[in-house]
Amino acid sequence: MYPTEEARDNKGRNELGMDAKGETNLVDFFRNMPARVPGTVRIFDRQEFYCVLGDDALFVADTVFKTHSVLKYIGRSNNCSAYCTLTPTACKAFLRDALTAKQLRIEIWQQAEGGRRGASWELARQASPGNLQEVEDLLFLDADIVASPIVLALRTKVQDGQCVVGAAYA
Repeated sequence: MYPTEEARDNKGRNELGMDAKGETNLVDFFRNMPARVPGTVRIFDRQEFYCVLGDDALFVADTVFKTHSVLKYIGRSNNCSAYCTLTPTACKAFLRDALTAKQLRIEIWQQAEGGRRGASWELARQASPGNLQEVEDLLFLDADIVASPIVLALRTKVQDGQCVVGAAYA
């Protein structure tokens, strides 16, 4: 009912931690980005969370949250864009699903050093289903996910009238 102390301190800032000028700069940067390869999702690293804009935000809302109620809008009325935010845990789960099951490409952008209020971003990491090296720490760092793979092979054949089963595992 009453604004919290934190809300009073962040007056003029949205969920992304940006003021209106920062929002406008981010939307302008996003709109002026070079064309991407079809099947690519662009994610913006905001240090404490991740942000996805435009059509990618709609895709993430459908895929991760299964609802559009998580979508918010930033920018001016004539130049606004949908966005949604992901916690690091949700982003890691999305990356695993997108790269392995959905076979998508991923680009992770972070704000450039000395960049002014959301205006300059640089491509920090990119990954595809066949090239996971740059995001291995995000995908496979959790001990509960990483397990030694076990491979089992069975071979059956009939030899001298008897069924012979061979098994090998590693």
